[in-house]
Amino acid sequence: MPLTWDHSGPGIAPNLGEPSAASSSGHIPISTPEVVDPSQPFEPADFDAEGVRTILTTPAYELRARFTGRGTQLAQLLELTTRAFDARDLGFALVIGEPGMGKSRMINELAARVRVEHPTTRLFQGIADENAHAYGPVARALTARFAITAGEDPATSRDKLAAELAEVIDSERLTEVAHLIAHLLRVPYEDSPIVTPLLGSPQRLEARLFMALRRFLAAESERYPLFVVIDNLELCGADTINFVHYLAAGLRDHRVVLIGTATAELMTRHPAFGQGDVTPERIEIGPLTPGESE
Repeated sequence: MPLTWDHSGPGIAPNLGEPSAASSSGHIPISTPEVVDPSQPFEPADFDAEGVRTILTTPAYELRARFTGRGTQLAQLLELTTRAFDARDLGFALVIGEPGMGKSRMINELAARVRVEHPTTRLFQGIADENAHAYGPVARALTARFAITAGEDPATSRDKLAAELAEVIDSERLTEVAHLIAHLLRVPYEDSPIVTPLLGSPQRLEARLFMALRRFLAAESERYPLFVVIDNLELCGADTINFVHYLAAGLRDHRVVLIGTATAELMTRHPAFGQGDVTPERIEIGPLTPGESE
């Protein structure tokens, strides 16, 4: 039986204290169909008439898994980061834990919280694996920083690199820094007057490369706080380990946080790690306790 609109009865005031069925379901009618002639039956299909709209709304949900546990370790890292960014006192930490213990998850949580207080923070993150070439995780972090993509024309990559470096490096050092970093990223300048004379002396080349990278990161940290993460240090070669020590010593008075993650195997492969001029704060994580898991 068709429904008719009865205008003779008293109107029912909406209950403003409770959400309507429409609002609770997420369907918000913008207008109601207008029945011009009260004697004509009203069909529910009239809601589909022109000019009548229904908006579907979806509540905003946080899709990221809630971070649980690791409160003590996270507090240590937050304190270290605050000191580095506010007092220009390098934060250097080593996070030790076996695979699956949540090292990367904790670092990601730390980065998210740091960006609340320091939204301009720049993240340099490189992940080591057994197939990486020399300075692999460092090169990966820089490749992301300069937006260099796999298979890209080397000239295009060099142009990106030079343009970004020109924003932070003074003109006197720009050519040297650009040529050395381009060599590291495997997009070298042909017959580079900077790199070519060093190719026969790996130690001199490494020293110049370290200086170029330190200059870049120091200059970058004057513009933005830097968060540098090297994951899986136990898989790194001596080149990357030496570079981490060099950065820690050379950036002590900059807005830089330098964090390495590793398993306990790091100390077997590189027993001298952390014995440079700056000692990292060692933070160990194990399985979550039942209380931490809730």
